[in-house]
Amino acid sequence: MKAIILILLIFVGLQTSYGQTKNQKNPTKSSIKKPQSVIKKSATTRPKSVEVIKEKIEIPIKKTETPIVNQNNESITQPDKKTQSNSSNASQKVDTTIPSNNVVVSKSPKDKRRKSNENTFEIGLQGGMNSSTLTTSPSRSNDKVNLSGWNLGVIFNIPISKKISLQPEINYTNHGLKYSYEGDYEKLTMKYLELPLFLKYNIINGKTGKVYFQVGGYSGYWLAAELENNTNQEIIKEQYPFDNDISDGFKDNRIDYGLIGGIGVAIKLGSGHLFIQSRYQHGLSDIAKFSTLPNDYTPSNHCIVSATIGYSFLF
Repeated sequence: MKAIILILLIFVGLQTSYGQTKNQKNPTKSSIKKPQSVIKKSATTRPKSVEVIKEKIEIPIKKTETPIVNQNNESITQPDKKTQSNSSNASQKVDTTIPSNNVVVSKSPKDKRRKSNENTFEIGLQGGMNSSTLTTSPSRSNDKVNLSGWNLGVIFNIPISKKISLQPEINYTNHGLKYSYEGDYEKLTMKYLELPLFLKYNIINGKTGKVYFQVGGYSGYWLAAELENNTNQEIIKEQYPFDNDISDGFKDNRIDYGLIGGIGVAIKLGSGHLFIQSRYQHGLSDIAKFSTLPNDYTPSNHCIVSATIGYSFLF
């Protein structure tokens, strides 16, 4: 009986010691209290080795390009998004200018020609003075003096090239003949409508002005005339009576033509040119017609020197 009780006591002691050892190796959740921050951190974080392994395992999948078929059943490769983004970025880099509030207005061809002073179409007005005479026989040339007159007209400049242009004009002018005898005089003032036509060449064509010469011809029509006689300080004026009947062997020739040439300077001023020019005009038509020319007759042709000033507008 004592032996049985001893065995039971030994068995209970072994069970008790075994249970304590197990509790030390595997503690229960209730017996161990972890801080709350540690619990949360351990729940959310993963080892770095796991991330590295995941990155090595995850291989990016290359997207296949989807061909686009047009109306002709021809495939067109659609560029990928990376290429499109690179091209768009490049275009954005190029177009990085800062917008300005100043509006730039492109100049018209007319403004450009004005600025460069090129040979352009022009219309202008001119006026000036004449010093004129007529060719006469030597016997009457001793008492002959120049007659002063004036001119007024409209000019046109029609460009042919950078330096050459045509310049037609419409002028109203008066010139004629004058004799002087020791204080007394007599003169014939003739009024003409003339149409000169010049070939104009610009010798110098600068930004601020031009120097040019002109050569050409003219035609004119004798509109009217006035006779003035001063004898002993008594002045008598009368209209010149035209003789249009050659039956008596003489008549007036009212059609005139001849040669003309000159030189001038044009200065750029405003939207046009201020010009000054000088000319010489020589008539080739006699102011009189005869059925039979007298012996030793000298034709009466116009000889005119003129100076004009004017302004032309650029178009």
